[in-house]
Amino acid sequence: RMFFFAFKSAIRSLILSNPYPTTVVIGSHIEAIVFGFFRALLLRKNPDIVWLGFIYTSRKSNFINEARRIYFSFVFSIVDEAICHSTLEVIRYTNLFKNSRAKFSYIPYGLHVGDRECLMEQTKANSGARPHILAAGRSGRDYATLFKAIESLDIDLHVVCDSEDPIAGLPIPSNVSILRKCYGESYQDELNNSLFVVIPLAVS
Repeated sequence: RMFFFAFKSAIRSLILSNPYPTTVVIGSHIEAIVFGFFRALLLRKNPDIVWLGFIYTSRKSNFINEARRIYFSFVFSIVDEAICHSTLEVIRYTNLFKNSRAKFSYIPYGLHVGDRECLMEQTKANSGARPHILAAGRSGRDYATLFKAIESLDIDLHVVCDSEDPIAGLPIPSNVSILRKCYGESYQDELNNSLFVVIPLAVS
């Protein structure tokens, strides 16, 4: 499904679009490969391909780790820039994918979200809701440390995570709520009502 989405997006962006884009922003390795294929097929140097929100997690198997490193090295021979959400990730990925075409850059999480003034107005409208801290995601997360840090505080933590693996076996403090199937407007509401967002990245 992701492949066909990327294929249609590439046709719309690189063939049907007028004017032709100088940069495209993608969100997955599949999109990177598909857009790179169309760029090569059209014999063009542009558009620059920017991967927004790249996260790379290690696996227990050395064989799988090496296979993934080789695969993503190939992907980064296509991508021009990868946006990460921590300076430590920039250092790690630059060292891990030394001969890649891609430049690794950092922006604080959430600053790429559009129409921020509208979001602020929605936040004011929902100000009657009990405020909370928000965490989300499943790849490379250290929820154990976050739960220990939050359990003694007089504030709620909402965790948006649709997988059991990141929190398997962890004691869930009473002020922590795990939200499943929280997408679209529901997820936006969580963002709007949160005091701030925490991304508890595990250190590999």
